[in-house]
Amino acid sequence: MFESAMKEVTEKKMIITDFDYEIVNAAIKLLYSDSIPTTFTFEQMLLLLQFSDKYDISIIKDLLHDYFIKHLSPVNVCHIINFTTSTLCAPKLLEKCKEYIQKCSKESILIPNLHILDKDLLLQIFTGTFSRTLETAKA
Repeated sequence: MFESAMKEVTEKKMIITDFDYEIVNAAIKLLYSDSIPTTFTFEQMLLLLQFSDKYDISIIKDLLHDYFIKHLSPVNVCHIINFTTSTLCAPKLLEKCKEYIQKCSKESILIPNLHILDKDLLLQIFTGTFSRTLETAKA
């Protein structure tokens, strides 16, 4: 990020106007520790992930991917999928979300926000669920 002939490198400062102070401050703190902010809302955590993606800060991205994977729930999984598909590049997180929905489907766990997902993505997720079920039954 700071290894080019850009103005930010020569001046050794960067002005960030597209994220709130709290998000930028939390990102800076995460660079020096692996302590995820416990007071952040779900939406703030998503913005922190977006910040790390936009500025390509892989250390923070990895921490937040792990955080979201660990905290997947029927209530938040669809929001995470929509955020990852529309806002950032997070194939690992997206795949884990799909697997989580498949697992919930197999265990008859209600996911209340499935209707907000793209129909093609839903088809892909549930086709994967039924394909794996058929493969298991054949084995």
